[in-house]
Amino acid sequence: MNTKKILLAFIAIIGLGFTSRAQLVCPSNIDFELGDLSAWSFFTGTFTGGTPDATIPGAAIPCRHTLTKPAGLIGCTGPGGIGPLDQYGGFPVVAPGGGSYSLRLGGNVVGGLTEKARFYIPIPPGSDNYSLIYRYAVLVQNAGHTAAQMPRFIVRVFDSAATALGGGVVPVLISDTACSYFQYVAGGTLPGFMTNSTCGTCVPSSVPATSNVQYKSWSTATVDLSGLGGTTVGIDFISSDCSPTGHFGYGYVDMSCGLFKIAAAICDTMTPPTLTAPDGFAAYNWYDSATFSVVYGSGMSITIPFPPTPVTIAVVLTPFPGYGCPDTLYTRISPSALALNPSNDTAICRGRSTMLESNATDIAVPLYY
Repeated sequence: MNTKKILLAFIAIIGLGFTSRAQLVCPSNIDFELGDLSAWSFFTGTFTGGTPDATIPGAAIPCRHTLTKPAGLIGCTGPGGIGPLDQYGGFPVVAPGGGSYSLRLGGNVVGGLTEKARFYIPIPPGSDNYSLIYRYAVLVQNAGHTAAQMPRFIVRVFDSAATALGGGVVPVLISDTACSYFQYVAGGTLPGFMTNSTCGTCVPSSVPATSNVQYKSWSTATVDLSGLGGTTVGIDFISSDCSPTGHFGYGYVDMSCGLFKIAAAICDTMTPPTLTAPDGFAAYNWYDSATFSVVYGSGMSITIPFPPTPVTIAVVLTPFPGYGCPDTLYTRISPSALALNPSNDTAICRGRSTMLESNATDIAVPLYY
């Protein structure tokens, strides 16, 4: 008996932030969805002024490097460790739409403490249009100190081959320095930040007017990794109290497999495909990737006519002022019928089933992923 070969096209309509497991391999636990902190590295330190870092490696410390779930923080029952919402900002402790887990880095226990979480990302050889997508939220107490002493939150992306990673040596940033290093320092006017002057449910029970908490809810940022195929980059997230030790700073972190270039095949030729970019940006503009002369539309989501042939579409992401750099993400859309060869292959769309013929016995096989 002949056995039919089955071409499994686990494809429907996907957005740019979607993880297509049939095509891509996500770095292990980059998004914390294993429900633990494996594959990440953690550090601690003390901030004495200037630019803080945390250089002492070690295991994750509860309430300083803390996994979060929708119900609250995991393994941290100290101040600020209970409940699904951050006590100062009132936003979820897990990134909305980011999965079941996130990370809180630092907390509201003071003492000049610094914390760091680090992840290494191997970029496959030959990769071109890659962007690192991460989500973050920040809370820093405005202590009224000089800028060099203030609590802060830092994000930096570095070339792991260009530095000795240890002994307090600061990693060498990837080439686009302006877009691979961000620092949010308490005090003054922080674009996009809100201020909480008093908080009846907080610990302590209120925040003195002279020490307002400035916070920014979950936001999205990207780092362009194009042209770095075959290398490994690292990303650090660093939280810091103030150097005089009396005020706190902390942040939340989540990552995405959206750093990979995404491709999709469309099974449903009757429904125009809808594309959705990562949220958290000021503006979105969609173009053909060949010439950028065809404008498909603007906004986080667009619906395009069904393409008769494969097409690559680019979306230009414009961040809010002061928070990141413009970036371009790409997605390739292909009519699935073009992939059927030989003629006895079968394309199977999400949520449907097919008949597998083997040894003259037909078996109904539902597909799930």
